[in-house]
Amino acid sequence: MSSNYRALAQPREAQRALLFGVAATLAAMVIAFMLPEGLPNTIFVIIYTVATHSLARSMFGNALAEHTAAGGSLGSTWRVVGVSLLVLLAVLAVLFAVLLLLVVVGALPEDF
Repeated sequence: MSSNYRALAQPREAQRALLFGVAATLAAMVIAFMLPEGLPNTIFVIIYTVATHSLARSMFGNALAEHTAAGGSLGSTWRVVGVSLLVLLAVLAVLFAVLLLLVVVGALPEDF
């Protein structure tokens, strides 16, 4: 969403979207760890994905329709996939570092 705001020449909104995305990701991780044991993880992922898609469609649907109607092209889906994978790697690295730190300080058992 941040990239869309930058493309629309709205840098302040782009920054807000980036900060909101980081906060939402952290909140999703906290909620995921608090879910009951028996609850299938896919339900949470589906809800999060549908909510994000709906938010993006409501925020950019009209601008995107106008852009394509005027002959504008869409960005690369592969760029989205690549950025998503890089963000996933960064999140996993931070998660791994936090877990390792918790084991080192004794907050988690070593056989965790």
